[in-house]
Amino acid sequence: MGFIRVKLIDVEPSTGGQNESFQCYCAVHIKEAIMSPDRGISLVQKKKTIYPEWNKCFDTHLYEGRVITIVVLQKPSGKVVADVSIGVQFLVDQCKRDSHGFSSVWLDLQPSGKLLVQVRHFIEVLVCTMVCHKKCHEIILSNCPGTQNAAEETKRMKERFKIDMPHKFKETTFFSPTFCDHCGSMLYGLYKQGLKCQACNMNCHKKCKAVVPNLCGINQKLLAEAMAQSKADIRKRKLSEEQNSSKPRSGTSASAQDDDSDDDDDDHGVYEALWDAVSPPVPQRTVSIQGKDVRKVQQQLYHIEDFKLLKVLGKGSFGKVLLCELRETKQAYAIKALKKDVVLEDDDVECTMVERRVLALATRHPFLTHLHSAFQSQDHLFFVMEYLSGGDLMFHIQTVGKFDEIRARFYAAEIVCGLEFLHDRGIIYRDLKLDNVLLDADGHIKLADFGMCKEGIVETKKASTFCGTPDYIAPEILKGWRYDAAADWWSFGVLLYEMLIGQSPFAGEDEEDLFDSICRDKVHYPKWISSNAEDCLCQSPIVGKDEEDSFDSTSCDEVHYPKWISNSAEDCLSQLFERTPVERLGYKKGGNPNIRGHKFFDRLDWTKLEQRKIQPPFKPAVTSDHDTKNFDPDFTMEVPQFTPTDKDLLQSMDQGQFKGFSFVNPYFGSQH
Repeated sequence: MGFIRVKLIDVEPSTGGQNESFQCYCAVHIKEAIMSPDRGISLVQKKKTIYPEWNKCFDTHLYEGRVITIVVLQKPSGKVVADVSIGVQFLVDQCKRDSHGFSSVWLDLQPSGKLLVQVRHFIEVLVCTMVCHKKCHEIILSNCPGTQNAAEETKRMKERFKIDMPHKFKETTFFSPTFCDHCGSMLYGLYKQGLKCQACNMNCHKKCKAVVPNLCGINQKLLAEAMAQSKADIRKRKLSEEQNSSKPRSGTSASAQDDDSDDDDDDHGVYEALWDAVSPPVPQRTVSIQGKDVRKVQQQLYHIEDFKLLKVLGKGSFGKVLLCELRETKQAYAIKALKKDVVLEDDDVECTMVERRVLALATRHPFLTHLHSAFQSQDHLFFVMEYLSGGDLMFHIQTVGKFDEIRARFYAAEIVCGLEFLHDRGIIYRDLKLDNVLLDADGHIKLADFGMCKEGIVETKKASTFCGTPDYIAPEILKGWRYDAAADWWSFGVLLYEMLIGQSPFAGEDEEDLFDSICRDKVHYPKWISSNAEDCLCQSPIVGKDEEDSFDSTSCDEVHYPKWISNSAEDCLSQLFERTPVERLGYKKGGNPNIRGHKFFDRLDWTKLEQRKIQPPFKPAVTSDHDTKNFDPDFTMEVPQFTPTDKDLLQSMDQGQFKGFSFVNPYFGSQH
């Protein structure tokens, strides 16, 4: 069995039926073929309806008889415009006919119109649920742990390489969003979300442990590439022998034969990206910086050689964050190192420049992380920031389980100040979560990681990009609607809930169920939360007149509050969890903008708070400016070094795209 990944691209309404302002979104119903004695085969919808954004994907498994119904609805009324029902097997057949492994299909809508979708077919093992690319399943080195018979190729490889190395799994608490390396889905929860191999660092669900193959320390990709290279060398030798023993051919014919030979093996296609594999290359820009010019600019700023690397504080696909020391002053800083090849491959150059601008602006506020400088090398971009030795809130909440209301209120108030500062300047944060709220040595908070910020959200301008951490994404983003600062206040509600209760307000078996829960399900509150904090997270939805202020009231369950939640906490959370964006607490363009005046924040002197004159309720245990005990030891025990970059890509890289990145902040360390 496998699954297909479907992306909704475009809809073409019937000619003359709609005007130019026609806007729509899609609802997807996945139905199963059920046999009943009296009615025969009937289609039954078991999973909840999903609402994918345009140019975003959803997955569905290839169960026999499964049918996908896509309904096109008009914004903001929700009126049904057209629909189409298609069998999943039909979409699989379309993929098999295309040499690229995926297919673009125009589906005929009823009563009229067309819908363009892209479909990619994936293989999933029936027994062990391992997920891989369609092209990858033939080179997997192990047989399925749940089957007795292995493929002949798998048997030959196992006999040849003697591969049977069990993993050493241990229950682990992950401090940042982590995915299962076996089935590909996210590890949910706040504490001991899954297992981590102590030898090779593989992560997996507890439920996946029994079916993970014994490949500890084996790099299947490198081994597959080596085997593919060996096959390619053999083909070249055979081709050379044939050319030497036969009449010479023209250059054009030889080139054509080489191309055909490469297509048969498709070495690089085995591990291609899901959708970007056949995308046209980005043309190089005409502006460039010669190597000597880059060095000349950097001589006036900072070099990585000016810093001594001490510890790894965190890492991700972007690169690493390291504790370092400026050699000249012995002052501790945190350096965020971004790999240029990753930035280019992910088309994140503009996001990186936005992050630099927001970091420079953040120096003007006490509750945002301050930028010391920014500079670049041939293969990395570096942000040098103040080192916040108190660690992040995720680390602390996993230590104590939850925060008391006094501590949660203090952190929440300082976060409010930081968010309002950004919103007043047309910036939405879009990545508010426990991991991105750090503590300094005194116990005050600072927002960090501005890589998802969006600038220019002023007046009627809104954003449309689907982004954020799954548990914190606002309903309007999941609906595919345009959004603004109101989305940050929803995320703030999720964060406040987690601080007070120690768990996420919404849950699901997979990402699809989680998103549906965010859009529909009720939130439960433990008895020990004040009811004022709860009303600042989830009021019953209000029906509005357009997409900005309306969610169907029948689509959301009524919210129930346990008796032991205090009134102020309950009220605050309730209004932050308002599914109607314009009614959400804190949103200054809506009907409930004054979050500072909410009774949850009674007795709080906001002027003293912004001047950092209020004593924090908790002070982290810090023994020195270089102390790292408040960070994940899995990171701090690593060797402090930078991740190597793709040298071939670097040689062809246009360094001019990063012109203007280097910067020294003249206001760093000034009083607020």
